[in-house]
This record gives sequence, C-alpha cells and structure tokens, in this order.
Amino acid sequence: AKLLKGSVHEPVASAECDSCHKAPGDANPFQTKQEGVELCLTCHEKDTLMGDGSVEHEPFQSGMCISCHNPHTSEQTKLLSDKGNQLCFTCHADTSSMVKFQHAPLVSERGCLSCHAPHAAKYEKLVNKTDGDLCFECHTSTRKEGKKLQNIHSPYEEKMCTSCHNPHGSGAEQILTTRPDQICYSCHTELEGEFFKFNIHKPVQNGLCTSCHLGHGGSQVK
Repeated sequence: AKLLKGSVHEPVASAECDSCHKAPGDANPFQTKQEGVELCLTCHEKDTLMGDGSVEHEPFQSGMCISCHNPHTSEQTKLLSDKGNQLCFTCHADTSSMVKFQHAPLVSERGCLSCHAPHAAKYEKLVNKTDGDLCFECHTSTRKEGKKLQNIHSPYEEKMCTSCHNPHGSGAEQILTTRPDQICYSCHTELEGEFFKFNIHKPVQNGLCTSCHLGHGGSQVK
C-alpha cells in the first residue's frame, strides 16, 4: 500500500523492480544494480535534465537525486520528497523565515520554481535570466514606465534590481533590503555626512529619501 501513492516511478508502476534492483536469486538480492546517480542515468539523460543550463544545483551536480526525489513513490509530483517550497527549505532554511512583506512568487503555487530551476540554469542562483530581465517577466508595467523616464537611476538602468530589493521578501515595504535611506547611503556615501552637518530637512531626518526622489528615475535630474 505504501507504494500506491499519487506519483509513482514508472518501473514501480510497471512492476519492473529488476530495472533497478538485482533479482531475488542473485548473490546480493534486491541490491541496486548501480550506485547513486549512475542508476538514475540509465534512464534519465543528464543533458536533458540540464537543458541549456551550465550552473548546476549542488545536489544535482553531486548526483544526490534522492535528496529531492523518492525513488519509488510520493504524494508530490515528480516524485518529490516534500511539498514545493518545503523541499527547498530543508537546505535553504534562511529563505523560509517569515517576513512582513513577502515576494508574491515565493508564496504562489509554483513557489521557488517561479524564478529558480531545480537542476541547472544559465546563471548563478539557478536563474535562467539576468537580474532585471527575470524581474521584468512579471513587472511589465515597471519596465514600460522605465522606458518613459528621462533621467534613470543607474541601478535601474543596469537592471540591478537586487541592489535595492530582496527577491524573497523583507521587513520593509516594496521588499527593500533595508530602510530606504540606508540603501541610498550605501552608494551615496558622501551625502550621509553632509546632510547631518546643519539643520536637517525633515524627510532626510526620517530616512524618507523617496519623499522627494523616485527610486527608478523621473523627469527631473536627481
């Protein structure tokens, strides 16, 4: 009964146990015919699983297929050993921490797979597009607005979205990595000391740079 679950490995469903295991009469009955990933690769082609990616997920690169997949059956699709994000969080526990403002894809049905590939991808962090291009797949209105801007903030122009935003979530609105003024001062270091010499403009004092400045760009210089 334990083998009759929602997702069943084809050799199990076909009662072809000897596809992976040695016969009962063998000197080592029921032992797998090959070890680890070599057994999986007798059916699953690595190049197909990688697609056109060159950056490999560590378990995939190390041949630890069963760290994510159950070799017999599972209640999850693709024989996964746990539900969506929960599987990822077994290793990436830091990403699972609840934050006030969560990035929508992370809590969607696809979860982590909205942005990351499970086996291999073109770029670091297992994403198939660069920073800004990946973000603009969903944030289409932001991209359209950006094309109309006369003066563009350089991180936005260079598609460095994660220089200001945390792609998983944050305690700050707009999933900013920290307080707006602290983000600004991380690049505009010369201004922090200058602003606090004399009488301080109230928005500056409160760390509200975006009261006067637009984060992505605007019609005016600065």
